[in-house]
Amino acid sequence: MKKLIAIVFLCIAFSNCEKPKSQIEIEKKVFAEVFPAIIDSIYIDSRLYSHIPPFPKRIYDKNGNFLKEDTTGLSLKIKKHRLEEKQIKSDTINTKIAIDTILNPIKERQYINSHKVFKGINLHAFDTIQKIKLDLNLLKHNKSERIISTSELPEVHIDDIFQKNKSLKLTGIYSFSRIVFDKTYNYGVLEAGYYCGGKCGQGFLVYIKKVENKWTVFKIEPTWIA
Repeated sequence: MKKLIAIVFLCIAFSNCEKPKSQIEIEKKVFAEVFPAIIDSIYIDSRLYSHIPPFPKRIYDKNGNFLKEDTTGLSLKIKKHRLEEKQIKSDTINTKIAIDTILNPIKERQYINSHKVFKGINLHAFDTIQKIKLDLNLLKHNKSERIISTSELPEVHIDDIFQKNKSLKLTGIYSFSRIVFDKTYNYGVLEAGYYCGGKCGQGFLVYIKKVENKWTVFKIEPTWIA
């Protein structure tokens, strides 16, 4: 009898251990499948994002009242800016995208409007408390950039990565959350973040949906900008 109880206990324990693992494997597979579409949707080249075009100089009187705009030499500056922008766009050799390989629990749950986005479908955070480690070798995308891990970046302030380490040719740093699914695993949402400096970046809620057995990006909602 004791032996039977022990066997039943081991079976239950084994089943409880296997269920989260199976779910995590499903989540990893879904993430890898939808990853190219997410990158296509939120992609920004930090070299262009921070390449601000020239503006005319504003002239004010001694009381601070606006008088006029000084456009002296502006056309030449604009021409130079466009040339630099063109050079940046054509410079795609050895460019990199950095990915945080840890999927953290989703934070912006209060902003999730799944019942409105998916018309009555509610998402449930089943087992999204623990973190998930991604395998970069399984991630593909449609950009020219090579994917690297954020662990490969210099251990400096994020501003210095983009301002003082331009030889890295880093176009952006991306982070993602765990995916929150519905009960049928046909709908989901995750957070995505793009970073181009300490006070430079954007955040998104990415709603995904399974269509004809394939996962697609259904809708993207901005959540923050810096």
